[in-house]
Amino acid sequence: MGNLLAYSGIVTKVRAMEGKLLKPEQFTLIAGLPSVPDIVDYLKKNTAYADVLETLKEEQIHRGNIEKVLIQSLYHDYTKLYRFGGQKQRRFMKLILKSYEIDLINYCLRIVINHYKQPFDLNYKKAFFDRYSQISIEKLITSIKMTNATKVHAIDASSSLLYMAMNSIPDFSQILEEIFPRKENLFSYRVLYQARNTDDVIAWLRKLKEGLERVFSERKQDYRLKTVQKVQAYINNNITGNLDLGTVASIFGYSKNYLSSLFTKYTSTSFIDYVNNAKMERAKKMLSDPNAMVYEVATALGYDSPFYFSKVFKKIVGMSPTAYQNAIRARNIEDV
Repeated sequence: MGNLLAYSGIVTKVRAMEGKLLKPEQFTLIAGLPSVPDIVDYLKKNTAYADVLETLKEEQIHRGNIEKVLIQSLYHDYTKLYRFGGQKQRRFMKLILKSYEIDLINYCLRIVINHYKQPFDLNYKKAFFDRYSQISIEKLITSIKMTNATKVHAIDASSSLLYMAMNSIPDFSQILEEIFPRKENLFSYRVLYQARNTDDVIAWLRKLKEGLERVFSERKQDYRLKTVQKVQAYINNNITGNLDLGTVASIFGYSKNYLSSLFTKYTSTSFIDYVNNAKMERAKKMLSDPNAMVYEVATALGYDSPFYFSKVFKKIVGMSPTAYQNAIRARNIEDV
């Protein structure tokens, strides 16, 4: 109950914000619009992006600016939730911030690795990162501008990125060991400082980028799996309670759709099927008592209707609760 009370406020806030997001049919409609100004006009009239898009002047309505505004809208939503959340929610929000930081570092790595010549702009992210992150946008900009110079400048820029990643990601040293295994008691990521030319530096950056993407992808999968395991444990420990999808999703701070899709992906079964199977396993244990009444077992497991309970039991076990109980009695007699 404590978890439910802790998350109910912020879940309500998230749901209210979700209600303003684009729906699939709206994406389809937008894809058919002929120009960027037409898309902006539509977003101004029909979506949550109206407020941020209203700040654009007519001459600013082009793809580059629109992408920046939409990213700022994402940061704006983060800020609203962070301000609304309590201490526990803010700790979780800081985990989400890490994904923004990783995206930023990856963006900078792409600029360096691919020798982008066109102007890049990080200043529109500055206010957000200055407030919530340890990453310095000013230092990132300086580092990236220096990568077009000599090998020494390239190494210096790469070192800056490395230093910022170490400061923003708590266990980054461990991650580096996974990407660059130790050799002769030395961190092999230090081969960066032995680079012969800028191509060597770029090869090192590419390995770092690919390693980061792999490690964080694995960790993301692991985090989701652990989330599902926690939900399973909650179900098993509260098998007699109200275990409808909406209630459990609220307790863990997720939307019903997200928890449902997460459950199906990592258990190969639906949420409701898992709950029903868990309840029927408990029902079988309870019905092993020859004095147990079917309606009592149904009530104890949260079913309002003994008839519905019997229907679910027969579907999963292959026989009715009464037939199952009779089979247990017959087996006990044979054992005697």
